[in-house]
Amino acid sequence: MLPSVVPNARIIRYGYESQWFGQDAVSQKATTVANRFLLALQRKRTALFEAERDANRWPGIFASTAGLMFFGTPFRGAEGMKQSEMLEAALREYEPEQVQEDVLRILKPGDEFLRDLVDKFGETRSQANKAHVACFYELKPSNVGAIVGGQARTRFVVSESSGCLDLSDSTEKYSLARTHFNMNKFGKVTEEDYETVCEVVKRMVAMAPELLLARSRYQGKHSVPFSLKSVLVVNKFVERDAELQRLEDYFHPKTPGPTRRKVFVTHGLGGIGKTQLAIEFARKHHSRYSAVFWLNGSSKDQLRQFFVEVAYRLPRDQMTADVAEGLKHSEDIDVDVVVEGVLQWLSLPSNQHWLLVIDNVDRDHLSKEKDPQAYDVKEYFPAADHGSILITSRLASLARYWEDLKVGKVDDNQAKNILENNAGKPIEDADLIITRLNGLPLALTQAGSYLRETNMETIKYIKYYDTTWKDLMEEQDEFPLQEYADRSVLTTWTISYKQVQGQNEEAAGLLKLWGFLDCGDLWYGLIANATASRLDGNMETPSWLQQLAQSERRFHKALRLLSRYSLVDAIDDTKSHSMHSVLHAWCCQLAEGGERRTLCWLAAGLVAEMVPSEAEPEYWKLRKRLLPHGSRVYRALDEEWPKHLHEVDEPAVSPGIFFQLGVLLTYQTKLCEAEKMFMQALAGYEKAFGAEHISTLGTVDNLGILYAYQGKLDEAVKMYVRALAGKEKALGIEHTSTLNTVNNLGALYRDQGKLDEAEKLYYRALVGQEKALGIEHTSTLNSVNNLGLLYAYQGKRDEAEKMLLRARVGKERALGIEHISTLRTVNNLGLLYADQGKRDEAEKMLLRALVGKGRHLAQSTHQH
Repeated sequence: MLPSVVPNARIIRYGYESQWFGQDAVSQKATTVANRFLLALQRKRTALFEAERDANRWPGIFASTAGLMFFGTPFRGAEGMKQSEMLEAALREYEPEQVQEDVLRILKPGDEFLRDLVDKFGETRSQANKAHVACFYELKPSNVGAIVGGQARTRFVVSESSGCLDLSDSTEKYSLARTHFNMNKFGKVTEEDYETVCEVVKRMVAMAPELLLARSRYQGKHSVPFSLKSVLVVNKFVERDAELQRLEDYFHPKTPGPTRRKVFVTHGLGGIGKTQLAIEFARKHHSRYSAVFWLNGSSKDQLRQFFVEVAYRLPRDQMTADVAEGLKHSEDIDVDVVVEGVLQWLSLPSNQHWLLVIDNVDRDHLSKEKDPQAYDVKEYFPAADHGSILITSRLASLARYWEDLKVGKVDDNQAKNILENNAGKPIEDADLIITRLNGLPLALTQAGSYLRETNMETIKYIKYYDTTWKDLMEEQDEFPLQEYADRSVLTTWTISYKQVQGQNEEAAGLLKLWGFLDCGDLWYGLIANATASRLDGNMETPSWLQQLAQSERRFHKALRLLSRYSLVDAIDDTKSHSMHSVLHAWCCQLAEGGERRTLCWLAAGLVAEMVPSEAEPEYWKLRKRLLPHGSRVYRALDEEWPKHLHEVDEPAVSPGIFFQLGVLLTYQTKLCEAEKMFMQALAGYEKAFGAEHISTLGTVDNLGILYAYQGKLDEAVKMYVRALAGKEKALGIEHTSTLNTVNNLGALYRDQGKLDEAEKLYYRALVGQEKALGIEHTSTLNSVNNLGLLYAYQGKRDEAEKMLLRARVGKERALGIEHISTLRTVNNLGLLYADQGKRDEAEKMLLRALVGKGRHLAQSTHQH
């Protein structure tokens, strides 16, 4: 009768041997019956999710249960014949060995095992999204005496109080006008009791989908809101059902196995759609995970920076103290500590349901030609054997280590959808384009955008495609992008570029220049410095670049044109633009010969001109944004003209470019690269101005700072001493620049443990700055702060307190109570109070510093 009530259900009937007396008596416990029932379920149907008590043995049964109906179940024991009466009656009829009296014990009201069984079931009712329960109890007495011995005794077996669990919002009770022995036996569909049961069944079935969906969503303490910030998502994703199903089968199998870490690699040709496939999977299934983190794996620097972004999203109370503290200082984050902290969070035993997507792992760290931005992705896996990791890569070699899917071209129907979605209209003879573009999603997207803008006929497009390819191969026999040898991608970009070039020389030139900058973040401010002083000299700035630099309107007009051909993408958060890394590498090859060299120097100059000094407000934000460009410019210089890193023979390039790049790379802790830049700047300044020129001495000073960072203290001392002697001669002993070097040398002596020498230099710097700048100047107050710290190191706590108090009051007046420099001094004062045993004052200062720095961090994160 049930199939008509629930027509789409699969129904299993399971009966068990309940005879406890006579020749056919079965010796078994309640747990034995339960296990035999579970085995039957496992044989009959595939379980879907984990079981409650033994997920590995009984997967799916508990979690897929949406409703339970109990018919006359004696939760508090049977109330008909007493256990002793039934046992006595059985023994009158059978031999003792033919009576299994243990079976009767569970029916005794108040039995300890029965109470424990009900209590354990009750524990499952405290969980979220619990199954709905309906209890049915009898309204008619039953002839229980006839069961054993044949003596008639009519009594209630399971009363309302015994047959019902405690009521809750998901537990209901119903009465049936039946005896205990026919509660689930019905003769007609019109019977009132059967209609009652059917209504309950239908209601449970109707609520089941929503209940099971809610269970599939993670609801634990490690939940992190889903976000795809900075991830480029196509507006109209063309379904790739087979590939998506492969990911779902691996990460969400119908029959779950042991809880272990799952790693899956999607690999294939660049532009084949690996990233968009991963995005679609994450968007579709993010509710199953406690957190979904998207990491840009295109380079080691980018990957580590994304780990930092992940760290800002984690619950602070679940992170290690050093990571939580480090994130408060956005201008000086130890990336190694942050990466390790994120991996530790992912390794927490209670945190097993996250998904990590590492996108564009395309650099081969095993290659003979070592790439400084290549890395072993396994080094960025959490140590724990749980969680899910999805990797996209062009490297087929990664498939040797984990489960994988080679993402191939789309079929003709999918290709047509991609092409026409981007064209915004049906395309006549689309099969001609589809054949040539060979199912490559990136090429189809660009072709559609191109057709939308130009309204070009298909036949003309095909003519461009065929002829341009041959010309391209003849002109560039050694085209470097071997992994993108599929002519569909390369030719489509060439066609788009020629169209852009024909419409707007500035846009075409910008593509060439962009090849020597980072691909991820281009904004007008970076280009606006094209006419700055460091770019003057014998190097001629192209007219198209001058036009872009002088007019923001023209700059955005050029970008709009590039956007129309899908060559660049807008980044809403930063109001800037990015381009695909493969296209970016291709753009770098557009320029040749002298133009190539000129564009490289121009890119270096643009980045160098924007590097802010530490005196500028919130300088670290701009430096952070410039870091990828600084790394890209350095690599371009190193690859194209390695000899120019050791000698300057190019009068068009100012040593100031190398100096500023050195400053930026120092901030990025790329100290070896920074040293090369400073040495190049030093050689240039010495050649142009002489060894004692102030610009030369400034570079010497920065080399001292760099060596101190590297721990090369002897070299640092030599640089500082040279800079100090030169500045004293050129500027005088009381010049502020001279005093800055005095202060730097004092800090170095402090780090070497030469506290007396450090004190002399700090005191000299302070006296000189008071005279030259005044006692309230921020540079003077920084020296006061430094001297106070030194006194603390020396154990002169009273003197230290005086200095730090003076610095705090002065900075509050000059900079404000919320300025980051003020808060650093407040923090120093709090630490001193703690050493002095002044706990109340220490707590007050440290709490103020903590709250203030936290507010700065929150503002910096929001604005970035």
